[in-house]
Amino acid sequence: MRFLNRKWASGQYDELRAGNYYCVYLRHVQDIADDLPDELRAFAMLTHGHAASGATIWSARLRDREQVLSLRLLLQDSKGKKWLLRLRYLDVDVELLERGLLARLCRDPETRCLTDEVDLAPEGRVEHRILFAPDGEIAIRFRGFDFVAEPAKGRQPLPRNRFAVRSSGEE
Repeated sequence: MRFLNRKWASGQYDELRAGNYYCVYLRHVQDIADDLPDELRAFAMLTHGHAASGATIWSARLRDREQVLSLRLLLQDSKGKKWLLRLRYLDVDVELLERGLLARLCRDPETRCLTDEVDLAPEGRVEHRILFAPDGEIAIRFRGFDFVAEPAKGRQPLPRNRFAVRSSGEE
């Protein structure tokens, strides 16, 4: 993580330093906003690095051949309502994706998202980094993005912490 790192997320910085890190990240997002895909720009401007705070990974599916990664995160808002946040990354650089780490994070029921950051990456791609507790960080490089948040109430949950890689086909 470049800005909202583990020390920042765990409160190891004093209030002034933590605030400075956060302000620098927000300024960074403003600076790169015009170069982000529209949906990612909206996501970053709405969430300010807290989109997934406290969420568990409900499922992760990589369609290898199509270079599409779908993450579904289960989170709870301040009023106790549960939400399913679907993040879909298009034209993913699958060679750089740490599949083993992502699979481990999906399997561990104690894993929680702490913070996330967006940034520009080489070759016209962008990067979404997600920091996890108790450990782990993934970086996803891609060119397209969309997201949907929907109430999780009434859903029949899939087996927890799933990770699947498919050569082709639909989600």
